Amino acid sequence: MPFEAGRAASQRVIRVWHSITDFSEDVVNDLLKEFQIAHPSIEVEVEMIPGGYTGIIERLRDTPADQRPDVLLGTTESVRLQVDSGGFVPVDACTEGETPPMLTDLLPVIDRTFRSGGRLWAAPFNISASVLFYDADRWSRAGVDPGSPPTTFEELEEIANQLVDSGETTTGIVLFERSASWLVEQVSAKYGEEIISPENGRSTAPVALVDLGGSRTEALLGRFQEMRRVGRLAWVGENTEEIGDLLQLVHATEPSGMTFHTSAAIGDILRLLETAGPLQSVSIGVGPLPGPPGGLAGGGAWWLVDNGDPAQVGAAWAFAEWMSAPRQVAQLASVTGYVPTTYTAADLPIMRDAWDADPVLRVGYDQLAASPDSPAGAGIQIGPMLEVRQVIEAAVTDIIDGGADPAVRLDEAGVTAMGLIQVYEQIATGS
Repeated sequence: MPFEAGRAASQRVIRVWHSITDFSEDVVNDLLKEFQIAHPSIEVEVEMIPGGYTGIIERLRDTPADQRPDVLLGTTESVRLQVDSGGFVPVDACTEGETPPMLTDLLPVIDRTFRSGGRLWAAPFNISASVLFYDADRWSRAGVDPGSPPTTFEELEEIANQLVDSGETTTGIVLFERSASWLVEQVSAKYGEEIISPENGRSTAPVALVDLGGSRTEALLGRFQEMRRVGRLAWVGENTEEIGDLLQLVHATEPSGMTFHTSAAIGDILRLLETAGPLQSVSIGVGPLPGPPGGLAGGGAWWLVDNGDPAQVGAAWAFAEWMSAPRQVAQLASVTGYVPTTYTAADLPIMRDAWDADPVLRVGYDQLAASPDSPAGAGIQIGPMLEVRQVIEAAVTDIIDGGADPAVRLDEAGVTAMGLIQVYEQIATGS
């Protein structure tokens, strides 16, 4: 087929954008070297884009078409935006409309995350899950079993109170603005509840309703609001460096008991604890988010930029295909806290050995593997995803940190989100 032509080219140069930093970048660089050895006819020029996934989206928007990369690592937050842009080739177009062989056993929640209009648009690579972090030694000293993290938010509150009452921490949990959207989106997904109708935005039909509330969500946010009021919850606010909440767990004078964070940070934390002097006394604990089994997929996948040259897209696909294959994905996941994307990758010896050595690395995978295979279980998929999440984060910040009424504030946020979606749909459809 046309996109296969790039494989036969005598020499191709492909440009790749990604935003992976810290220890994970070292692993990616090693994989890039292996790819070059295995594919000598394809030269890869890599550019690390600052600002994370948002930085990639902004850079792509501001870059003329003839200067765009051939492959980029796109986030779960920009799937619909990139699909609707018309600037990308779905990866299944490179395999005659069928799911690429190495991706046929993707975890269902990951498959749904990068699928739109029945097409698989990207090759998942560095997938993460939201998990609970805590200092296991501190829990033990407070009389809390670190091997039994809370399975409900009621249990979480009880543990938070015990940690504070024991004098081991000054607050029970620390949250930040991103935790806000997790509390709305993740909890809804775990309970199989859609917050956008129809089908959490995954239908071809226009969005008809945004409902961020519901009695469960309102009660949960009300509980956290009360914990904040009585000093059992610390609020970091804008977590600009993405580690402020984690640092609060080991604060010298005002430590907190736990936080929600991405599983992608686990590997970096483990290596920090191995080399960081006083922090060697910290024992990292990781558990799933409270509630029913399941969770939303975060992280990124390789997207093929449609530059009008089938041979160039073919060369780009050779790169994305290789990087997202089970062995390469497992090599990354085994040392970072990212999740093996397929059942095949999870069964590889390198992955099993890593989980045996550091069981905390497995928590994110187990959480995603248990996600309901449904539009509700996969979370929302809309064009203005980043903007709507900012609306959710602002609303939940106002509730937990500012004391706003949960029902009223969530209703207001739902109206704002609906307006953003309607404007986007009007522009996307030209109506």
